[in-house]
Amino acid sequence: MRDLPPTVRENDLTDWLYTYQAVDGFTHAYEKWKTTKSSHWLVNALSHADSKAAQTSEMLNEAAKIQKNSAGYATVRYHQVRLLLETNKRGDAKKSLDEVLANNFETYPVSAQNKFLAQRMILSENLAEFLKYAQRKAAIFVYSDDANEEGDDLKSDANLQKWAKREMFDDDAAAFLNEKMPLSVLREAALSEQLPEHLKKFVVSAVWTRAFLIGNQAVEREFTPLMTRYAKEYAPLFSKYANAANPSDREAAAM
Repeated sequence: MRDLPPTVRENDLTDWLYTYQAVDGFTHAYEKWKTTKSSHWLVNALSHADSKAAQTSEMLNEAAKIQKNSAGYATVRYHQVRLLLETNKRGDAKKSLDEVLANNFETYPVSAQNKFLAQRMILSENLAEFLKYAQRKAAIFVYSDDANEEGDDLKSDANLQKWAKREMFDDDAAAFLNEKMPLSVLREAALSEQLPEHLKKFVVSAVWTRAFLIGNQAVEREFTPLMTRYAKEYAPLFSKYANAANPSDREAAAM
């Protein structure tokens, strides 16, 4: 922002765009909001706000006043929740999020829905809630490395076409499942009716693999039939494992 020529700031729209994209745009955005009292500058300031900033409490109070019919409603709510989470005000964050989810949520772009669902997942109070909000729809499908903005059409590939309407685990959910969730809870997740068949395959595979790695043979044996059911391409291998005559043969088949 310090390097911008004054002429850039003569037009409010240009000023807003440059400020929104600037890494150090908070101070200018906040000053513009204080001067103009306009909601679009509040959006800009909130997008840059840090939870430790002295002005954050003031902006959160203003954010709470934004009406559902405002063009900036979704953006303001997202950053309001972000700041509430950063300050550990989980109750207020959940209240604000549930209001968003109940307010024509399906009309938002899929990418915006996913951002809110990611926040709501953080506030899950039990496994069922976590699994519900961990599932997201892809906003776009891209084959090329340059990630074109329009995305690619799946209609020409029957195997991929079915994924267009499926929900998947996003990166945050997958990381939590892999890195934070103990085997006992991961097992419960795999058996949950909350998950559709295509996602059960991934969680069942994770449970069996985790059980094998830590030597939990009871869970290994319990999930072997499930691996045969959900990961049919591995059925011959798991049949050999299930029919092993002794622990040594079973270990060899597992490997």
